[in-house]
Amino acid sequence: MAYVRITEGGADYPFDLTRLRQMYPGVSFPAVPADAALLDFGIYPVTGSPRPDAAPGERVEEIAPAFIAGTWTQQWAVRAITAAEFEEARAAARDRVREQFAAVTRAGFAYDFGVAIGTRRLDMRNADDKGNWTLLLLKCQGMIAAGAGAATVQIRAQDNSTFEVSAADAATAMQAMLGWGGDIYTRKWALDDEIAGASSSDELAAIDVAAGWPG
Repeated sequence: MAYVRITEGGADYPFDLTRLRQMYPGVSFPAVPADAALLDFGIYPVTGSPRPDAAPGERVEEIAPAFIAGTWTQQWAVRAITAAEFEEARAAARDRVREQFAAVTRAGFAYDFGVAIGTRRLDMRNADDKGNWTLLLLKCQGMIAAGAGAATVQIRAQDNSTFEVSAADAATAMQAMLGWGGDIYTRKWALDDEIAGASSSDELAAIDVAAGWPG
């Protein structure tokens, strides 16, 4: 239930009943005070009303309620979005892309190493992880060049399990990881470009920053 507090200074809205208890610490209020009891403190329930639709380039905002036919009734205002607000929305969209990029990266790279080992997820949390996988790739490429592609190397998975695969299989997995990492950046850059090119709030709202990322 929404409430408004009416004073000589005007309407205090929305009014939280927690504030009422703080204002009158010596008064014992029930968990849900009756509307009639609240009238003594100038507090009235507010009847809800349908939120209007906004046209492209507009924003709907709740304003102070109006006293209509003996009832305080929720009111709405529709106004044009300012250029500053649009740029704030654009910046917020960029932030969501960065957050999604970080979340996909933190989730790690899933790769199927075959029947014996199955699909394992490899960490890609930070630059240290990237460096470690790059070193493993270089090591495996060196082993393959030396004719030791069938020799095994160890890999540590995200769940802290360690398993062994051939240098050739490990190199293939690392190459796939590089492609996955490139796909992540490609998706981020595409979203960044969409956000930069949006010319209206509708176009900006239509950009789905959670879709299209590699698994």
